[in-house]
Amino acid sequence: MSEIEHAIKELIAKAPWIRVAGRDCKPKIIDIRSYNGVYFTLIELCNVTYYLPICFSSNISGIPHERVAKVGEQYAYEAEFSSKYLEALVDAPFIEKKLLKPMHSIRSAKFIKALDTGASNVLTIYSDDTKMVLKSYKVFSEPNNDHMFLYHLTLRNFKFIPKVYALFSWKARPIATIMEYIEKGCNGAEPFYIGVYERLVGISRGLRLGLAGYLGHIIGELHKTVISIDDPFFRPEIISSKDIKLWIGFAEAMYERAMNILNKRVQEDLKDLEWWYGLLDKLYSKAIDELSQLLDKHYINLIKIRTHNDLRLLQFIYDGRRFLIADFEGEPGRGIEERILKYPALRDLACMMRSFHYLTITALSKHSRKPIHEIALRIFKDGDPLKDWRILHIRSMIASYITNIAAQIHKIMGTDASSILSEFKDYMKPWIIERCIYEIYYEILYSTPYITVPILGLHNALTNQLI
Repeated sequence: MSEIEHAIKELIAKAPWIRVAGRDCKPKIIDIRSYNGVYFTLIELCNVTYYLPICFSSNISGIPHERVAKVGEQYAYEAEFSSKYLEALVDAPFIEKKLLKPMHSIRSAKFIKALDTGASNVLTIYSDDTKMVLKSYKVFSEPNNDHMFLYHLTLRNFKFIPKVYALFSWKARPIATIMEYIEKGCNGAEPFYIGVYERLVGISRGLRLGLAGYLGHIIGELHKTVISIDDPFFRPEIISSKDIKLWIGFAEAMYERAMNILNKRVQEDLKDLEWWYGLLDKLYSKAIDELSQLLDKHYINLIKIRTHNDLRLLQFIYDGRRFLIADFEGEPGRGIEERILKYPALRDLACMMRSFHYLTITALSKHSRKPIHEIALRIFKDGDPLKDWRILHIRSMIASYITNIAAQIHKIMGTDASSILSEFKDYMKPWIIERCIYEIYYEILYSTPYITVPILGLHNALTNQLI
């Protein structure tokens, strides 16, 4: 085994961006190109192609341990944590570039630190005269939603994203983006989490209704901008029966995969989830039936657009004044054929509603110092003490969204506001169900402790408790 083959094997064995199922497959090297001490590699695991740039060094100071592997007398590590990497991206002749900031400024930037070591993509901070964030895409695919959104929104001066400085591709497939670093920024859940905490400890009612309304305004601005982009990738389309059949088919298949994986995990090591598996099994037929009936009844001949597809509080950055959408990659638990589908605009609102559910359960867990599955079971049996808080914020967000898009609602949704609002639950319910199914699959796929949250959410939706 060569040195680079050894490095690939060791790095992918513990890389957090590899799907759980991928660890059972033998890696297949698709391509390796070397430039200035950086090895650009493509590997295939379980029919998914990953991008893995690698450097070697005897000094690994400041590099997260899960991104490093001992190879002989030196260390191999993911190249995003090396100052050589940006220089190689700019100079390597086989890398395609779209530079929106002077090349020398990007080329000379030095690695500072990792921004998020647990993300499915690699996020690192570099600096020259200003700090920049390098986002490296690990799943090698085309089209790449994040690239497409960031490029076209930048061209249209969309003000609710960080500034984009450069986009890089290899073999016409995106591998990296360099963006503005937001100083003193936190994730978009933070101000709401503080509000929930204030509520739990009795300091105040903990309301952040103005911020929730601001999020609704931003989502409206996003949808208005997206439908204005003259590109087939973004162009609105009429929803057909074929679309609905496709959406239902993907949801059904995902539900069944989630059931199979969860059943296996319960048998092996997760006995605490046996009751939840039984509930999920019990809900299956009703979930698919209601999803099918509501989509058929309400969505034929309406409009589907290029939605964000994974819009949640954690996708936003908040700097104390403004929210910025930092990621457009879509749902990481889906294959590319699903990520590129268009959906009704209301699906983005459904994703946000689910995000507020995650937020409040997380807050209850941390406040009570009880694990997530215990909190979810307590809520199932005794009710949700934060439901009224959630309702107020979600209503504020939705009202602001509808107000913002009112003049263009026919172009965005294919119907008017009065029709949507008069049967709002029926319009939202299928997308809450569909999102819960995705969340269940994602939490199982990446072995997170939150699996009970979307199962509870699915149960609530099927008993007409959408919020």
